[in-house]
Amino acid sequence: MKRIRLLFTGLSIVITLLLITGCFGEDTRPSIGRVTFQNGDVILAGNLWIPAGEGPFPAIVLVHGAGKITTQDYKYISFSLVHHGFAVLSYDKRGVGKSGGKYSMVDVENSEAVLEDLANDALAGVEFLKGNNLIDLDRIGFFGISQAGWIAPLAASKSSDIAFIALYSGPVCTVG
Repeated sequence: MKRIRLLFTGLSIVITLLLITGCFGEDTRPSIGRVTFQNGDVILAGNLWIPAGEGPFPAIVLVHGAGKITTQDYKYISFSLVHHGFAVLSYDKRGVGKSGGKYSMVDVENSEAVLEDLANDALAGVEFLKGNNLIDLDRIGFFGISQAGWIAPLAASKSSDIAFIALYSGPVCTVG
């Protein structure tokens, strides 16, 4: 079983590298810009990836999993999504990297407050995207991993601007 898992992991890495290195020709290279946006008094920093071609493009705000996540941690996901025609906003989690605010791990005692802050950060990203004329305002959504399974639905429940949520390996239990 261990050999199969290692083989699968090795193949996944090779396939991912092939896709990333071969997916952008000279005329299909996306543009990327360092950006900042604000949630209250917290300034969040990240990257906005725009596909090559003419917009407006559907857009995705990458929602963080647990841990001290930066835009670098989601670089390959961003590459893939941009290659498939999505504009992607990836940002450093609050209190991590170049983003302001205080980083807090989610636990039973603080989960409501911390998840609320993180959901509002994601919504601030949506508001930022809405100010860009290359973004299709009717096709903005969230993509996330793990802890994002709590954050993205919470954020979407607070806004009529969210067209979709895509979760990869979301949580299957409560914080407790």
